[in-house]
Amino acid sequence: MIKSEEHYRQVVSNVTEGIVVAQGGVMVFANPRMLQLIGYTQREQFGLPFNAFIHSDDQASVMAHYSRRLAGEDVEQHYIFRIVNHKTKKIIWAELSAVVIDWEGQPATLSFITDISHRKQLEDNLKQSIAERDTILENSLVGMIFLDPAGRVQWANSATFQIFGVERADVHNQSLEKYYPSREAYLETGAAVAAAVRLGKAYESEIPMQRGDGSSFWVYISGRAVNQRDLSQGTVWVVMDITKRRQLEADSKHYELLVTNVTECIAVVQDGKLVYANPRVQQLSGMSREQLFAAPFITSIHPDDRPMVIDNHMRRLRGEEVQQHYQFRIINQHTGYASWVELSAVMIDWDGKPATLSYMTDVTERRQLEESLRVSSMERARLETLQIQNELKDAEMARRHAEETTAAKSPPSLPSTSFADRRFPDFDYLK
Repeated sequence: MIKSEEHYRQVVSNVTEGIVVAQGGVMVFANPRMLQLIGYTQREQFGLPFNAFIHSDDQASVMAHYSRRLAGEDVEQHYIFRIVNHKTKKIIWAELSAVVIDWEGQPATLSFITDISHRKQLEDNLKQSIAERDTILENSLVGMIFLDPAGRVQWANSATFQIFGVERADVHNQSLEKYYPSREAYLETGAAVAAAVRLGKAYESEIPMQRGDGSSFWVYISGRAVNQRDLSQGTVWVVMDITKRRQLEADSKHYELLVTNVTECIAVVQDGKLVYANPRVQQLSGMSREQLFAAPFITSIHPDDRPMVIDNHMRRLRGEEVQQHYQFRIINQHTGYASWVELSAVMIDWDGKPATLSYMTDVTERRQLEESLRVSSMERARLETLQIQNELKDAEMARRHAEETTAAKSPPSLPSTSFADRRFPDFDYLK
């Protein structure tokens, strides 16, 4: 008997569960594990109220279970509550299992208490993850669909119903065939999907589909098997309405054709570097797209013109008034040829930051023509001046000859102011 009692004592003292006996609302026995959980010593626990170590929010529930169990009522066998460790103040989640026993001739409860803090943390994390997942799926801008092996919808998020313009009941446990333009299109996509799934790959495509009202739209779909080794678990799909993107791409191609083929240079400068340049800029500068974007925007500008261009650029960035049009030279980095351009620029927002959008027209030929006209005009003016000088010289010579002839024929007379003595402009500067 003594040996058996020793065995029981060893078991009770070394089990990983807390064991406590409560009688009359106080603890009358607690094993070492229980004392470790509540943070009391063997001496401190005697006469300790049973609810002393129970979290204040759980005390009413635990005491109600305790009283009802003593009263012989039907009480759930297991329940969870929180323990507050007396020493560390740490909160411990515990699961309790209790029975009514006779303890020294009086009714009492024998409770087995298991620390489930780790399990509770895992459960809470799992619940949080599931809640976060559900929140993400339900609030996603893309449609998400789960199909069974037969291709019927088992689950879909709200975005899916919005994209197709249907209600949940319209698609649940239904095939998506009616949302394809034709049965042939549905079967063709199905065959491609099956081939990808068999190879263990995801299927991706952009295809036209139909909404619930019959209107056409473009979607991007991507799907894969839930388990590549067990296709009976179904497939998961992502669906995005790309109608606007497709339209923008079509419009963008038109704009690209225009921008690419215009004779003007179009460039965007931000933070001192080019962030956009059409092919004409590359032609004029003799630099590749990569070179243009890597170097400062003034690299291909003639050194003599750089101060003016930088000053105008910085003043425009500061919002100061800058002349709308001005001219400068661009040096072709490949040939060294200098081209004159006329620039017109405006401030824009480029990816959320200020930048300048510049249009540059090659005015080299115009400048050359203007220079030729200027030189021609100067030459014409010089020739006209020479002609006037020669005519004046001829007139002066004729006048002098006439005076000399008249003087030779006339008799001597008193000195008088002759025609030759009159004051005339000095024409020597014309010689």
